Formats: sequence, C-alpha cells, structure tokens
Amino acid sequence: MPHIEFGVFDHLDRRPDTPLGQTYEDRLKLVEGYDRAGFHAYQIAEHHATPLTVAPAPSVFGPA
Repeated sequence: MPHIEFGVFDHLDRRPDTPLGQTYEDRLKLVEGYDRAGFHAYQIAEHHATPLTVAPAPSVFGPA
C-alpha cells in the first residue's frame, strides 16, 4: 500500500545576535528532532553570495 513521506526544506540564515557556531549547533539539534519525529528527508537551500546564508554548500552541512 502506498504511503506519504514528509520532509523538511530549510534555509539556514545568519542570526546576527547569535555566534555562528551556535547557529550551526542549534540547527543540527533541530534536524535530530526531525529525524526522531520520523521525517523522511531534510533538505537545505543552496544560496551563494547572499548576505544572510551560512550554508552555501548543502553537501558540506548535510553530512554533519
């Protein structure tokens, strides 16, 4: 029987009031929560040369 799988599409933007390392750590904890909740996939937007993005290469952030 077919079933629906849900995923999350995300943007990882800079939070000016938060150190960059904390931004990454917080997002990784959030992604762990998605995994525990049973989400099928996590995708992150790929943006280059924008002032807010802190993950221009999803292939580097994703494996973390």
